[in-house]
Amino acid sequence: MTITTLGSGSSGNGYVLQNETEALIIECGVNYKHAVGALKGNVSKVNGCLVTHSHGDHAGFIKQYAKAFNVYATKGTLEECGIQANTFHYCTTPLFKEFKVGNFVVKAFDTEHDTQEPCGFIIYHEEMGTMLFITDTHHIRYKFNFPINHVFIECNHTDGLVDKSVENGVIPYKVGVRAKAMHMSLERCINCLNACDLSKTKNIVLIHISDNNGNSNMFKNKVEMATGKPVYVATKGLVLDLL
Repeated sequence: MTITTLGSGSSGNGYVLQNETEALIIECGVNYKHAVGALKGNVSKVNGCLVTHSHGDHAGFIKQYAKAFNVYATKGTLEECGIQANTFHYCTTPLFKEFKVGNFVVKAFDTEHDTQEPCGFIIYHEEMGTMLFITDTHHIRYKFNFPINHVFIECNHTDGLVDKSVENGVIPYKVGVRAKAMHMSLERCINCLNACDLSKTKNIVLIHISDNNGNSNMFKNKVEMATGKPVYVATKGLVLDLL
């Protein structure tokens, strides 16, 4: 099983999990053609697409993706996208209840963001084990006390870097306030990871790092020091083996 990053950040998010016979897409915030490219044109093996919330950088191309296969999102997310739940290829994602997308077993949980019913995912497949996927949230209220093999987690900013961006006129004050309130900081990312069972974790991937308020190298080094695990930064085109 491999995962390809189509994009990670405010310009668009998307990830393709795939082996030779099946695939699962996470987020549809980048043009569908990029997903097709990562799949080498074999879209028939896609079991579906999971969407965390309604913002354009995560769901902006939802109607493109739904033309080809099922898209799974909470009722609140679909409504904010102007879509009626459980019509055509639009499937309502239940919270805290396992469901299958092909051979992928998925459970969604609520997150903290300024949209209706945002969520994260726990994804299991026998070829990769268990993946935890968390993005666009101030914090996570849950402790994941079961072995996690792969973690994809937002590490968006530090409050100090946000303050510096505001002081230098890089971002407006209101944007800085929202960044602190609606996205996971480096400190909260590390706290979340330390509350997880990382005994079986093979890799941690930092996603949705802010262009203005983040520092990829520093964040990577800090998380590696805090967890003792291999850490990667999600950049467009990154391909990882999930063994």
